Amino acid sequence: MTSPPRFKDALEVFARHRVDLIVVGGVAAVIGGAPLATFDLDVVHARYRDPAGRLLRPDASGLAGTGRHLLQTRCGPVDILGAIGRGRTYEDLLSGSAAIDLDGLAIRVLEPHMTGCEPCITLA
Repeated sequence: MTSPPRFKDALEVFARHRVDLIVVGGVAAVIGGAPLATFDLDVVHARYRDPAGRLLRPDASGLAGTGRHLLQTRCGPVDILGAIGRGRTYEDLLSGSAAIDLDGLAIRVLEPHMTGCEPCITLA
């Protein structure tokens, strides 16, 4: 039996290594109140060119592109994305994200209006 993903633990590792990122996908939807289950953490990271800066190890050069890196971590599956949608990068998404406090952890989360997944109806 596999253990449930520990997305907050993964985000703490990113924060400890000063990786600038925006949480997107299912976890962002859940943080925003959507009643759904998700099994991986999707993040769009800032693509810094300075290898001594905030890029991930061990293959920092591989993270410079807009592709995706699907990782199996001890915290659960993590998708590290250079861009989403029609090539929208961290810099493109930054103004459409919100800085939030997740149990003492400062993170950025993509707002629903940026995903095109806002509710189409309002229940009274």
